[in-house]
Amino acid sequence: AGSTWTEPSGLDGANAPIPTLGSDATSVYLAYDDTSADKLVLAKLSGSSWSTAASTTIAMDDGWAPNVSVSKGSVWIGYYNQTSGAVVMQLVGGNLQSVGSLGSIDGGDSIEALSATVYDGVPYVAFDDESRDGDPEPRAATVKYWDGSQWALYAGYPNPCDIEDIFITSDPSSGHLYLTYQDCNGFMAGD
Repeated sequence: AGSTWTEPSGLDGANAPIPTLGSDATSVYLAYDDTSADKLVLAKLSGSSWSTAASTTIAMDDGWAPNVSVSKGSVWIGYYNQTSGAVVMQLVGGNLQSVGSLGSIDGGDSIEALSATVYDGVPYVAFDDESRDGDPEPRAATVKYWDGSQWALYAGYPNPCDIEDIFITSDPSSGHLYLTYQDCNGFMAGD
């Protein structure tokens, strides 16, 4: 508050590794892996305390942090799960619901370094795809989006180098998507 950091009450930090924040300028949300219960928790900041908005047993069981986005009044979480692969969930009526069936984002792709964003109510995921193009050692930055009925390829960027640290975001005023990643040439960015 003001020029001093304060710690809101309501969370047990010892059981909340890999937390991530998202905001729509009026509400702040926090998603984290509750390791004591092996579940994903979405909390909302109300005044000076956190309250649980929803949770699911589809846990974040990998080291890639989730992304929380708020768009058109809806809260979305994108993350990686070893059993289901890439997962995007939407908060609907107090419940986190999978966008598409679990596992449908991957579609046979070999995913590393997942990132997600939402623009104008449409979720996008970006990842290092180790299987694109059928090369012996294929490497590509792949972006998919939810077209309302399925996850579809938005763009694939073949790259002769291994891609790491991929991140996608959107500009809410223009709708441009921005993608960054690291490869053997350093950090790359594009839109």
